[in-house]
Amino acid sequence: NQEKTMMVVFPYCNDLYTFDTIEKLHSSMQNSQDLCSDFGNEYDVSIFHPTYENEPKMLSLVRHSPFPSFGMHYKRSKWQSQRETLWVKEEVGIDHIFGGIIEDDTYGESQDEIVDINSIFNDYFDQSRNDFENLFNSAAATSESSESLFRQRKYSDTTVIAMINDWIKNNQSEGKQNRALRFAGTNNDRWTVTNTTSEEELYHEIWSTVDELYKVCTKDESDSDELKSTMFVTTKYSHFNANQFKRFAVSINGILKHFTNGMMFLELFHPEFVGKTSKQSSLRRSPFPVLQIICQRRNNDNLPFI
Repeated sequence: NQEKTMMVVFPYCNDLYTFDTIEKLHSSMQNSQDLCSDFGNEYDVSIFHPTYENEPKMLSLVRHSPFPSFGMHYKRSKWQSQRETLWVKEEVGIDHIFGGIIEDDTYGESQDEIVDINSIFNDYFDQSRNDFENLFNSAAATSESSESLFRQRKYSDTTVIAMINDWIKNNQSEGKQNRALRFAGTNNDRWTVTNTTSEEELYHEIWSTVDELYKVCTKDESDSDELKSTMFVTTKYSHFNANQFKRFAVSINGILKHFTNGMMFLELFHPEFVGKTSKQSSLRRSPFPVLQIICQRRNNDNLPFI
């Protein structure tokens, strides 16, 4: 289980030769680690670039590569990390971790271990505060067992799409003014329905969908449709956790708008969506978690590259 590195190189992406651009992309990737199971734990990503940090090559020879690149570093396995943690608890002792007094077997006398206890407790209280914020931002606190039971249900893509279309139709009927669904008529039967529960796979699938929509949106200059969109539906991910799904959407929307100069953006819908008012909440409560990816056509001169 030695550490390994795999290089992903972008020799033909002109935009990434600007270090600030690849740095923003890397920062967005790092911000997604909190939502991922393996990224950040099993592996991490570093930048290699011809003008790394816009500094002279002599200051960081290793990081100055011929082409814009990401290095994917595979780290020790979770099993090894768990074993190491267990060893610390059993062999060193929990009192040692929290700055207690331990016996020195070599000299037969006690010594005070200098440990920054404040940092330990600050981390604990910060996490507790985050847990409370997540609770209040969620429509309901549902156990993991409920999420697990829901994942056992099986829906065909056709059924999922029909359920969402019925929900859209009901929310647009009887003169309802639903600004959240103002782009609903622009998807032209473009859907991506995913059953994955892996955050890493989810990121892969949604960015692949973004790429497909971007190509459709910019391909035909004679196309009169100024707006196009795709419905991205998750059937097994965060069905009972609106806050987590919102965090997933935010991690995509910011960098998406930045790299397309606002040409592409997202609308979010969730079964337990909580808005500023009860009306706003109900208008976005879809049968499944949904992100509508919207592309607004513009003059094809100087289109951003994604």
